[in-house]
Amino acid sequence: MSCALFLAAFNFSAWAQAQVGSLVEVQGQAEIHRTGNVLSARVGAAVMLHDELATFARSALVLVLSDQTKVSLGELSKLQVDEHLVGTGGSRSSTVLNLLAGSVRSLVSSTMGRAFNYQIKTSNSVIAVRGTDFEVEFTQGKARVGFGGCGVYTDVRVFQGLVEVENPAQPGSKVEVPGGFATTIACDLVPLNPGPLGLAAHGIVTGAVNALPAPSCPICIIPAHPPMSH
Repeated sequence: MSCALFLAAFNFSAWAQAQVGSLVEVQGQAEIHRTGNVLSARVGAAVMLHDELATFARSALVLVLSDQTKVSLGELSKLQVDEHLVGTGGSRSSTVLNLLAGSVRSLVSSTMGRAFNYQIKTSNSVIAVRGTDFEVEFTQGKARVGFGGCGVYTDVRVFQGLVEVENPAQPGSKVEVPGGFATTIACDLVPLNPGPLGLAAHGIVTGAVNALPAPSCPICIIPAHPPMSH
């Protein structure tokens, strides 16, 4: 192997294995999937770029990223760390997490300016924020009333701050959701107009901007939660 190729391979390996944070809480059974290996998730374990975190029934974990952002993964959830770039002084440049199943709650450390430089993605949404407290839940395989048989949903609940929600299948569909409000993205539809968390908790949600009727079945209820502790 030439010197140039060796250095390129070394640089790629160092990038791929960069540590992004560590686990500070683990309840029940959880795993870290890393380059084909399955590791037991334990308190103090390092989490690397491109790791996938997985929890089982009645299990949960908390990851603290290097910029002090707190990421809490609920039961039966899978989350992959796609990107985590930190600048001088430990400030975040860009973080992208991919929620493959279940729910994740983020208490995002504040950053300078108005950049939406922390993102959580699902198969039908991009949720971008700056410093804030919010939760994302992703479900597949179960239809809800009012969405024509759609079985893919991303629910976003914002407790503090401001979240920008978009469905990549609908360019220009960005909706801003302030603290105390929630929205839902169904399949390839635009996000619902945000509705208050308190009303959503009682099954009352706003109509979708695409004029489809709002869901009313029990599975569509969006529970309200108290703000996450720092």
